Amino acid sequence: MPRSLIAAFALMTVLILAPAAMAQEQENGGTSGTAPLKPTEGLNGPPIIIAPQSSREGRAFFDQKRYAEAKPLLEKACSLGNADSCGLLSDLYYYGHGGVAQDYEQTRLLDKQACDGGSIESCGNLGSLYEKGLGGSRNYTAARSLYKKACNGGSMARCSSLGMLYLNGLGEDRDYGQASALFKKACDGGFMLGCAALGSLYQNGQGTLPDAGQARTLYEQACNGGEMVGCSWLGRLYEIGLGGAQDYGQARTLFKKACDGGLKMACEELLKLP
Repeated sequence: MPRSLIAAFALMTVLILAPAAMAQEQENGGTSGTAPLKPTEGLNGPPIIIAPQSSREGRAFFDQKRYAEAKPLLEKACSLGNADSCGLLSDLYYYGHGGVAQDYEQTRLLDKQACDGGSIESCGNLGSLYEKGLGGSRNYTAARSLYKKACNGGSMARCSSLGMLYLNGLGEDRDYGQASALFKKACDGGFMLGCAALGSLYQNGQGTLPDAGQARTLYEQACNGGEMVGCSWLGRLYEIGLGGAQDYGQARTLFKKACDGGLKMACEELLKLP
């Protein structure tokens, strides 16, 4: 699973009666390598891609999970300034793939190199390391700055991560308005966990009047988009009859969907239904 999605999921803490988007993690995501290669401008003609052969071959092995074969190629391309390869290499150290020991300090160094070289995902991944204090000291202010850079660069998962910092007042004062705007941006951009987070603000009346009906709509959008947290939270609203009619059958269907999708807390809620 990409580091960005692992982290994004950990952003969400499920509250039994009133699910809310609470304390966060975004993990450094394996998607750091999905950013486009950073070109350098030649004196004449089109841009030149740095270390094209080793970066292409390294990525091909990485995508095939042939990490030990990918590592030397990625190291070569990274040493020549290929940000994409530095980002992929950082994933090897983050997860301990390719025969390397898991090393968050090295991950942080490589993510910084990739971020400085133009990899938006690596900027978000570096922000996650600062937020969680992996590979060095925890620094919410730095995490906010890096998440903002990644969000502005098009990473909807990192928009949601930034929203969580605003929601929980980490790095600066709590700001529900900013959190809501960022969750909405993530949701509108197709990041379904952002929809669920926005729904929780409506349900709990954080920065807005409570609106369980709107929460239902957003949870349903998240659920239909494949986000199991949305399915589970929607199931809870059906179970207690908040924002619409009580319906144990619908609650059971939704909890089962989320449970089958791997969400443990939904399995537990399913067993509690009458």
